[in-house]
Amino acid sequence: MGLRRNLRRWYSDFKKVYVEKDKVRIGQIRWKKDRGEETLRYELPISECRTVFDIGGYMGGYTAEIRKRYDSECYLFEPVPHFYDECSRRFDRDDKVHCYPFGLSGKDEILKISLLEDASSTLLASGGEKTQDVEIRGIVDFLAASNVDHIDLMKINIEGGEFGLLEALTQSDWIHKVNVLQIQFHDFVDNADAMRDSLRIALANTHKELWNYDFVWECWMRKSQ
Repeated sequence: MGLRRNLRRWYSDFKKVYVEKDKVRIGQIRWKKDRGEETLRYELPISECRTVFDIGGYMGGYTAEIRKRYDSECYLFEPVPHFYDECSRRFDRDDKVHCYPFGLSGKDEILKISLLEDASSTLLASGGEKTQDVEIRGIVDFLAASNVDHIDLMKINIEGGEFGLLEALTQSDWIHKVNVLQIQFHDFVDNADAMRDSLRIALANTHKELWNYDFVWECWMRKSQ
């Protein structure tokens, strides 16, 4: 059974990569080969990383690793109460990690979110799975009301909410105050390809692409760096 399963997986990958030219699967294979999760996610192209926004904090793993490597001040946003509670407990004694029980996107709203562990998403909530109401706040208004004046690293993994967040960010002056963006785009959103292409064009006005694995992870650095 193991051999058959491996053959089916090999054939599926072969078809997606060489026949269908599936950019998502190609990106996933490249990411795994390059060990991106262990290297690129944490090897930052800047000399210091004082302020970090972890948007979509989940259980706090990314923030914990960044704190260990760079001694950054981290702002973690997680709208799912269970995950937020885990983050709060994890960083309870770390006064340089600030956990917020809401998400960030393009505007203030209350949304239903599907509870699918690290793939929880407001855009996948269809009624067929367990859902919960969560609070989302507009990133531009949040930043305007905060004491933050620059962000060295902004990591965005919010299961479809990245489109609205980045649209708002790139249309404001705040985009000039973010040094590095790590973004995970999601292809299950309607018109995801076109919206991603449009946002990448907007980002290119202020940032340069450092590396890209389509719909897996990509990284941009502010041009003035």
